[in-house]
Amino acid sequence: MNIDFQELSNYFKVLPRHFNYLLVVQIVPLLIISSILVKEIDERLFHKQMIYYSVGAIAPPVASFSPLGENLMVVCPDRLCDKYPTTVCCGVCW
Repeated sequence: MNIDFQELSNYFKVLPRHFNYLLVVQIVPLLIISSILVKEIDERLFHKQMIYYSVGAIAPPVASFSPLGENLMVVCPDRLCDKYPTTVCCGVCW
């Protein structure tokens, strides 16, 4: 696997500047309220929901470091940046 460390460091420098923190502030209370309500109904469903939250939290970092980004444009459409500059990319062309 060939890793370009300069490109990787640029990715981590640019990502925090373009991240939508307001969206996280809006979604986290919904997740908390949902968890409280589900826990009141059934303890098993609450544990199942926590597993889904964990998978959802782990999936984006795993997807960003996987080698699939080099092969699949579905995972990381950064190759579209040259053709379509307004396309939301993985951060390498911002």
